[in-house]
This record gives sequence, structure tokens and C-alpha cells, in this order.
Amino acid sequence: MPAVTRPAQSSRRVAPLVEQVRSAISLRQPVTAPKVACTWEDEFWRIRRIYEENPAFGAEEGEGGERVLRLTHLCSDPDWEAINWAPDGLVFEIGVPATYPEELSPPPVMLNVGPARLPERFRQLVPCLFGEVAARAPANNNVYRALQHVDRNLTMLWLKLQAATERVEKERRAELQAEREKIRQQELAAEQAQKRAATWSDEDQRLLEAAIEEFGNEPDFKRRWNLVAQRVGGGHTAKS
Repeated sequence: MPAVTRPAQSSRRVAPLVEQVRSAISLRQPVTAPKVACTWEDEFWRIRRIYEENPAFGAEEGEGGERVLRLTHLCSDPDWEAINWAPDGLVFEIGVPATYPEELSPPPVMLNVGPARLPERFRQLVPCLFGEVAARAPANNNVYRALQHVDRNLTMLWLKLQAATERVEKERRAELQAEREKIRQQELAAEQAQKRAATWSDEDQRLLEAAIEEFGNEPDFKRRWNLVAQRVGGGHTAKS
């Protein structure tokens, strides 16, 4: 018995439904996400949760509303050799303008890095790491994020500076060694000249005077003295 093909009624019923969904999607207006304003109080709370256990943590507010944070930072990077580099942590002093976070001009800055025994170049560059993030607009926990950025890059910065210092020291040692070798060669030449002078005999002097008289008319100065040295012999050269 031949098969009977029925019309695809289900597909005809689904098509209008798909069009309705598409129309609803195209007519729907985009919803703007609510703007969440981060206040300094909120950000300071996040920072305090991390650093307040250290006795050095503190915050001061000036008459104009500007704030100064003082905290001790313990780097979380496992490659950070705290025991060799900063066993008691890094001491940061951060200035936060009264207009922050509403305005980023001027932005928060890292005022000081301690302890003082740290390499001077390292102390100069850590605030630059902080500034890379602290000045980013729009302000969104910039001080907190800048501290995270510093933490992630402390080891890399230290190792780069250490490598640069070692390279400069190696070049300095090479230059010192070259200078010492130059002095040694000069002393050796002077010693050899003294030895040659000590072996200058009366016969050598007589031969020298005779050779000078013989080749005195030679116009080429260098050739003249080479001829004199050859006539004198005895291992003497045009210079000795």
C-alpha cells in the first residue's frame, strides 16, 4: 500500500510563533545597567580589611579633606624573597586627594616607599607602578587596584633592577681588569727597557755612533733608525 504524505502542519504553526518572538526581541529597548558609585569610604573599608592587622596601618585626614594612608605591604608573589629583600615588608605612604574618587585630577599618589635600606632605584619605581593604575579613569577602587598592581609586579621589578645592577657591576669589573692589564703591560715594558739599558755596553755605544754617522743622511726617519738598530745588533731595536 503506498505511503501517504501528510502536510507539515506543525512547521506552519511554529513559523508564526518564531516571527512573534523575533518581533518582541527587536522591539525591546536595551536596559542601562544601574550606575554604582564607589565612595572612598567603601574603598577604604576594602583596604583596611587587608592591612589593618599590621600595627603600622594608619590613616590621617588633613584640614582640606586630603588623606594619607600608611601601611606595610607583604608581597603575595611566591617568588618574592622577603627574607633577603624586605623581611619586615614594604612600607607605603599613599596620598589621596580630597576630591577623590569624584575627580582624578590630581590622582592618588604613592608618596614614599620604605624601608630606607631598599635600593634607591627600586624605591623610585614602585610609585610609578602604583601610578599606572591610580590615574585610570573612571575612578573605580583605583587605590585598591593600584596596590594589587604593585603586588603583582614587585618581583619582576626587583629582578630587572637586580639584573641591571649585576650587568653594570660586571662591566665595571671588566673595565677595571682592562685598566689593570694596561698598567701591567706598561710596567712590563718599562722593566724590559731598563734591562736593555743595563746591558748597553761600550761596544754597543761605539757601534751606535758609527751607525748614526753612516745612515745620518737617510731622509726617512723610521728607516734610518731601523738601519741603525740592525747595524748595532745585540737585540737592540730602533726604540732601545
